[in-house]
Amino acid sequence: MTTPYDETRPEEYMKREDELAEAIRKLADKTTNAYVIDLRKYAPTFDKKFKDTFFCGHMTPAGYMIFAKMIMSYIDYIIRSNPADFAQVGFIGTPYKYRKD
Repeated sequence: MTTPYDETRPEEYMKREDELAEAIRKLADKTTNAYVIDLRKYAPTFDKKFKDTFFCGHMTPAGYMIFAKMIMSYIDYIIRSNPADFAQVGFIGTPYKYRKD
């Protein structure tokens, strides 16, 4: 998961976070069964208005709620976009696998 774009952070932090996000994307490309929750690219920008609304030094309960909903929505999107990759998830940790016979 990449960090959301936060325009309230110093420029050197944003540059490092951009580099880290790119490294995370490249790692996922080289790995099987890995998806990136790319908040850097798709989450709302954490601008002054967003921070004033959902932070009070740290996230407020409403901030945690909206952040959790963003993550849930992103995971839902990934699964719905790649159903075959998740077809056997119910059998993880077991010796079983679904087969159409």
